[in-house]
Formats: sequence, structure tokens, C-alpha cells
Amino acid sequence: MPQYVPDSIYFYEADEDNMIQALLNNIVVSGCSVAERSPQIMGVRVAAGVIFGDGLRVAVSQTDLVVGANSSGSNRLDLVSVNKATGVPTITAGTPAGTPIPPSLPLTDLLLAYINVANNAANIQAANITDRRLQIPWRLGTMTFANLPAVGKAGQLALTSDVDTPELVRDDGAAWRTIGSRYPNLCLNSDFGRRTVFGLAMPEAFSVITGWTAVVNTVGTVAANILTSNATQSERKAGIPSWSDGRFSAQFKATQLAGDAWFGKGVDANNKVTARYTNGTFFLEKVIAGTPTAVASVAQALTLNNWYWLELEAQGQKYTATLYSSGAAPTTKAAATVLQTLTGTVADAAVATGSAYMLDSMNPATQWGGVAASPGGVYVETWLPESWSVSFAGTLGSQAIGFDEAADSGPLTKQWTPVVVIPQATSTVTAQYDGPDGGMLAASAYTASYYEKNTGLGGSGVMVRGSFLEQNSAQATQATTNIDDAAEAAYTRKSASVTTNAATRRFRFQFIINPATTRTGTVRFSLPQVEQGSTATAWRPAPADDGQPITWDVQRLTGNVTLTATTTTEVDSRDLAVNIFLPWDATVDVAPQATVTEDTVGQYVFINCTVDGVAFTPGDMAYQRTAVANSASTLSPHRRIRLAAGKHRIAMIGYRSATGSGTIDGVSTSIGLTITATRGK
Repeated sequence: MPQYVPDSIYFYEADEDNMIQALLNNIVVSGCSVAERSPQIMGVRVAAGVIFGDGLRVAVSQTDLVVGANSSGSNRLDLVSVNKATGVPTITAGTPAGTPIPPSLPLTDLLLAYINVANNAANIQAANITDRRLQIPWRLGTMTFANLPAVGKAGQLALTSDVDTPELVRDDGAAWRTIGSRYPNLCLNSDFGRRTVFGLAMPEAFSVITGWTAVVNTVGTVAANILTSNATQSERKAGIPSWSDGRFSAQFKATQLAGDAWFGKGVDANNKVTARYTNGTFFLEKVIAGTPTAVASVAQALTLNNWYWLELEAQGQKYTATLYSSGAAPTTKAAATVLQTLTGTVADAAVATGSAYMLDSMNPATQWGGVAASPGGVYVETWLPESWSVSFAGTLGSQAIGFDEAADSGPLTKQWTPVVVIPQATSTVTAQYDGPDGGMLAASAYTASYYEKNTGLGGSGVMVRGSFLEQNSAQATQATTNIDDAAEAAYTRKSASVTTNAATRRFRFQFIINPATTRTGTVRFSLPQVEQGSTATAWRPAPADDGQPITWDVQRLTGNVTLTATTTTEVDSRDLAVNIFLPWDATVDVAPQATVTEDTVGQYVFINCTVDGVAFTPGDMAYQRTAVANSASTLSPHRRIRLAAGKHRIAMIGYRSATGSGTIDGVSTSIGLTITATRGK
């Protein structure tokens, strides 16, 4: 909201439009004053400053503008404004008159000042300039975030007035909590609460066996990407013990047809669920408190010394076991042939979570793996964070990622937290998020932060690195800021502030685990946040982070719209177009509503919408073909589109099939555009 309306005898339409912009949080933050030049000439200087425009903090550079000559015989009132998106100031000349009025404020701009240009004026002086900026209030009890008073008076409110992060905060008795940002300044804030499809969570190529722990007997030995077990029963496990849903896959060699090969999800020797081959039968089997139970089974002969894949998929209480044939030599699972599939229900709490679990009893000893390339001959897939990509490098030896599913596992007690295990120092894991183009400003202050904690560390150096990369539109890196852990054993927030590069337009945030290949152990990381400003403010969810749909409903309430063009045009660039911000990837429903008439029988009026300047195709969303001239028809189509997190512009467009006149009724009814975003693509 603005602090004040500048004092003046007249209040023009441009002032009203500027107040509407302020109500939409489009406002001057600092600077941007308009002054005479020195020496005085037919020109003005706009001071450097900062504005908020459509949810972004935009820097304004000092700019000298030329005022056009006026020899009309009357005075003229020019308008100085600044573009909300680019921060570029401009002058719009008014019309000379006995009592001049300023021109309309451009829809894309914020008002800065009026200039009274006298007839035959030789220069512009301070007395000719009227300040019309609407600014953020800095007084009336506001303060910087860092200088908030001590907490303990539950219910007291304060408005932080940091230039970069103005927001309303409340004392809950223990800490200052954000009630709501006055301006959306979050570029990234993830609680990792949203998962996508299954992705690779643990590769294993058996160049080492460091990642495996013997449960019964020994792990075995490795050579040529093959784990060779013992000639007696052996059991081993690897990965994340908190895996719940997942797909567990392993390739084995049938060195004895009367022997056993099991693979799946397990806790220990007494509690596991596996896909199992035993002496001519394929099983989906569970072992609970030491008691084995065949959930499902089918007879299936194997060929001695051929290779086979065992796969167990768990989703909730539903389990699926699949047996594949690879042939005489090991191969990828994608190249193998499905032999059998079994399904069943396992509701036992003892196996709701578990690690990758391998068991065998063949003589000669069972062999496992046999694939050197990622993901290897043994691997696990599970849910991975939405909008983040996960990759593995170095030794593919059971380095693993998963989620700590405990309800209070996160640093602020309610987050599901990613956890990564590094069993040998030569392995790394990277989780990466890419921000949208245009989501970051050049030459502006930003702060990146996250929480982390470590357990069971070995070696030395950095275990987790939060890497903040500034990029241009082509995703070429302009600058990199690394935020490293210091072997903290309790959740610790790490942060760094930067002033972005002159070419910065977007960003990439990475969690790089064991970046220098000098560490082993387990790390948890959570709540990454990238925000405008030089202070790491309290982590908070983005709007509608609870997963509920977000709806934008805009209307034109007065006045018809006449369509005469046979090419598409925006119906109303101000009232029937909207800039939306999606805090997550979303499926977006676009629904224009309009009552239309056409004055020529047999001709069409078309209604459509554009998303980021591109119209829905194929065809238009709706149309009316007139059988009776000037007969009204109501059009209310819907189209859905998948959009990435970030900013998007959606506008209603229309046109007609031939010359003539079509009308969209904005007098007896409203013209509307409803946009609903539902989380997930």
C-alpha cells in the first residue's frame, strides 16, 4: 500500500491508475526522483532506484530524458514513468491546451512525475516538476528485520522495512514469524514435500563393496563388476533404511538350480519382503519376526549358469515381484525378457521401511551384478523431489538418496528430509534445481540458505555444499557461490548473500554431497531458500504450498468490446490479462467467459487465450457462427496446459472470420477470465 498520495490541486486519471498499481504491490521502493538538469536544459534526470513490478524487484538506473519542444501556443503536461519489467524510464508527451491534462499512464509503467512544459519553454526547472511517486512507508514504527525487538510479547506485530524484504511479522512468544510477504520475493523455497515419479536412488556397479553391510556370513568379493557370494547362505544390505515405496532390482547368475536367490526390501534377517527364486519356484515372499510366508508363487524353471533379474516394487501395501531372463551373459534389465510377475499385499508394519536387501544360498557361490554402466547390475529407484534432478558420479558403489519419513525429521519439526549416504570417499551425489528464465534480477541483492546436519562422518573436508549459480538466459554460469557445511552434528542453517552479476537472469541451486571426494557418512539437508535481499529471513512456504489449487479470477465489468480484426488481438490487455506466479509445477486450467454477437450471418467470432504469448492450438478455444444477425451466444470454454514453476502471462484474445463487426458484451454481463492452477504436472 502507498504511504501517501502526493499533494496537488488536481488528481488525474493517471494518478488513479498509479494507485491501482500500488494496490497490486507495484510501487517505488526507493529513489527514482525526477529533477532538473544542471545546467538547466530541455530535459530531466531520473535518479537511480528500485521498484517492485509484478512480483519482482527491478533496479532503475540513473537516466537522462529529453523533453520535447513546445511551440503550440499553449502549455503541455508531460508524464514521466518507469517500465515495471525493465526499469527503463520514459516521457509520454501530453496534449497542449489552455488547461492541460497529462496523458494516460502506460499499462506497463509506474508514474514518477508530471512536467509542466510552457509554451516556448527554453528549459525545465524544478518548479515545473511535480513528484507523483507512490512509495513504501518507512516510518510509523517499521524497522529492519535484523533490528526487530526481543520476542516474548505474543501477538505484537511489526513491519520489516528492509528495502529488499518488506514483510509483516508476528511475535508468537518464541520467535518472529512471517505472516505474509508484502511483496513476493521468494525465488526458491522447497520443503521437499512433493515427490514425482520413481527415479534412481542407489546405483551399484560392484567395483567396490564398501556400501554393503553383512547381516549373515560375509558380504563376498568383487571383480569385473560382479559380486561373488559365499558357498553358504549369506545376507547383506545397503542404502537408506527409511526407504518405503520403491523398486529394488538385482541381476544374479543361477550357479545352482536347487539354490536360493532373494532380493528386495529388508530390515534384518527376521524382517524383509523379497522377490525370491528357490529350486524351480518364483515367490513374492515376506519374512516377519523370523516367520516366512509366501504371498504369491509360480513354478518357473531356470537355465543353469544363465543370468536373471529379480525385481520387487513396493507402493504402500501393494507389492509386485517380477522375474526377468537375461540369457547366457549379464545385460541391462531393459534388454531382459519378463518371465513371471506376481502381486500381493503386505501390511506388516515391521517392513514398512527398509534398505536394499540381498540373500543367496547357492553352491557354487551366487554371482550378482555384471553391469558396469549406471545404474549398474543392482539398483534402487524411489520417489525423488519434485522439480529437482538427482545424479550420481564417481564410484557407483551404493551411494544412496532417500527421505527420512519420520514426521518430525526436519529442522523445523515437520519436514520430510532428504538423506544421502556416502559409503566411500570416491562417490558423490548431486540434487539440482533450475530456476526459470527471468526469475532473477541483475545487479541485485539475493540470499541463499538451507539447513543441514551430519552423522557418522569419516575423512575430512566438505560433506554437503549448497552451490548457488547465477546464470544468463542461455544457462551459462556468470558466478558461483558455495555454502559449505562445517561437520555440524545438529541442524544448522547455512546462508550467503550476493549481489548478482550484470548478466544474471536465472539461477541454479545444487546440493553437492562430498564435492571434493574426501568424505564418508550420512547427511540430511532441507529447506533451501533463495530470496531477494541481503538477509536470510525465516523459512516459510510459498503461497498455497499446502497443495491447494490457486485461482485467479479477473473481469471486465463495464463496456462492450468490438472485434473488427481478422487477426488475433488481446480483448483487454489490462482487465483480461493476468501475470500469475506458480510456486510449483502445475496443471493450469484456463477458462474465458464471454457473451458474443456477430452482425453478419454465416460469419464467426473466435475466442482464445495466450500463455506467454502463444495461443492454444490446435484450433481456437470456442467460437460462434451466426445464424441470426446480432443473436447473443455465451462461450465458456476450458483448456488445460502444464506449466513450470515461475511467472507466466495469460491473456484473452479474439478475432472474427471476415470483415464486419463482432461484439463481446461487457454491459449487460461481465467478460471474465478464470485461471486455476493445481499442483503437479
